[in-house]
Amino acid sequence: MAEESRLIHMIRKKCAGEPYDVELYVNTMDRIMRSVFRVFARRNFPESDFGLESFMNFCWEKLENEQFAYKLSDLTFENDTHFLRYTRKIFENLLREKTAVFSPGFRARKKQLERVLKRACLSMCRKMCGCWKLAEFRTEICEPADADQLMEAAATIPTPELKPPKNPGERAPSIRDKEMARYLTTLLRAAGGMARHGDILTLLSRQFNLYTIRIEPMPVEEKHAELFRDQEVLLSPDHELMAKEIFGGMDSDMVDVHYYRVAVEMTIAETARQTGWSAGTVYNRERRYKEYLRSYFNRKGEFATPEEMEAVMQIVSKEVLAKKESQ
Repeated sequence: MAEESRLIHMIRKKCAGEPYDVELYVNTMDRIMRSVFRVFARRNFPESDFGLESFMNFCWEKLENEQFAYKLSDLTFENDTHFLRYTRKIFENLLREKTAVFSPGFRARKKQLERVLKRACLSMCRKMCGCWKLAEFRTEICEPADADQLMEAAATIPTPELKPPKNPGERAPSIRDKEMARYLTTLLRAAGGMARHGDILTLLSRQFNLYTIRIEPMPVEEKHAELFRDQEVLLSPDHELMAKEIFGGMDSDMVDVHYYRVAVEMTIAETARQTGWSAGTVYNRERRYKEYLRSYFNRKGEFATPEEMEAVMQIVSKEVLAKKESQ
């Protein structure tokens, strides 16, 4: 049996009633559930009452009693990586389904946050390091404010008023986009110009008493139990290793591209002036760097989710900033 198809054969044997590796099946599904809960939920639902055990029980109920496993066995997969990505997406959707009833107000504020800040903030910073950085701070090197610093800044800023829904069918009160944009930009400005997405969500959930999802600590018996927290992102040693591999494979041109185009969000023209490259050279070297990142994450298979890529790139950014500051 080809190693790259071991999981596909396992699920098909299970659903055909043939002997199969039960331990491999249980451990594989548990590992994906834990990863989804740790990364996806932490990034989207900062605070409330929904635990890992509840989520895993819900997923196993779907797999066994509602025969999701049989649906998986009927599908065609290119290899085990394809199978793992598809299974992960199923669990992400189940998490959305399970948590949706807890957080209508939070979901409304989350969408509004993304809608209003993208007009005032640097898009590359959001994509590459998971932070909202005001465009007016483009040329400044900023440390993202944490949730406590945001709360301190918010204490001096009037909080927008929640308006009750006009229609009985609406589930969450509203805030005018103009008011929310003014509030968030003033907040970021007071906090130093930059903050992580998850920390702003945490602030909003506290300010408006929203019902959201709190992630319980990961159990110590997990295979990779040495976990560390980077603000609202819970990372494992695997993520730190990935970041070190990426940074270790970057040549000096890639470091410069990341620093000027990602960390300080300069335009191509501004980067050209700083580096002495032509605009065309900046464009080509940035494209080469993006291809390097794309190739790396594609090799990582199931780990290459948007949330985990974002978390890994935060660590890469710290390495790049440290290197540039030491020069």
